[in-house]
Amino acid sequence: MIPELPWITRLSARIVWPLFRLLTNTSFEGIQKLPKEGGFLLVGNHISSFDAIPPTLMCWRINRGIRYAAKHTLFEQPVLGWWLRKMGHLPVRRSAKQGESFISQATELVSSGRVLGIFPEGTTTREEKYWPMTAKTGAAKIALASSAPIYPVVFWGTQHFLPRYSYLPRFWARPRIVLKVLDPITVDLDTVPSTEYARVISNEITKVLTNELAKLRGEPPRIPSYDLRVDGDPWGKVPRSQLVAQDTIEIKRQLKLARQMKKAREEMR
Repeated sequence: MIPELPWITRLSARIVWPLFRLLTNTSFEGIQKLPKEGGFLLVGNHISSFDAIPPTLMCWRINRGIRYAAKHTLFEQPVLGWWLRKMGHLPVRRSAKQGESFISQATELVSSGRVLGIFPEGTTTREEKYWPMTAKTGAAKIALASSAPIYPVVFWGTQHFLPRYSYLPRFWARPRIVLKVLDPITVDLDTVPSTEYARVISNEITKVLTNELAKLRGEPPRIPSYDLRVDGDPWGKVPRSQLVAQDTIEIKRQLKLARQMKKAREEMR
């Protein structure tokens, strides 16, 4: 069993933490809600390829390691794959058979007292204004199989450092990033585990993350949530240059709204 905090995680955190503080203005809210011991799932909305870094540092601050479910292709990269394996992250393949194997592996991990990080949407949100998409059922199935609690964490601002369709971080931006840990999702462990109940829990995860994100952003959310199966995935179908251009406009709108909210708060003091 890989240690709670492998040496590669401790080393990486010590190197990344000063740079992270220099390049971003980040706050971790509700961190005291996270258990100091025992396994649990940390589930969040997915708005940037940068999203895995802040929770890793947040958990490191309370001396907990976090493992992620990551695309199996990342583990095939020479250096990155070695680094991911040493940190104890789990490769995910998207076939049904491989999905069942991952659920079993993840359940064993959480049952052994480890922390598992999952982005239930399965990929960065494709919703135009960055609202959460409909959650997949993997996290719920793991929680039901392991009896581990589910802690939602709301992300906002990571997309201002690395927009979802961009490859180059905005090192000059020093964005305000917020991670807010919420109360655990209520799971009735007396209910017989089923696909239907896993869907109920997954819908609750989407609802909780969306509602809290709306408070954080100061604007009403998209209802119903964007669903890839229904609304489609623009990635690979729409030219990337067009997606980047649309994203740039949206991020400017978000930053303008944030400035207006900040000014309103200051005037109320």
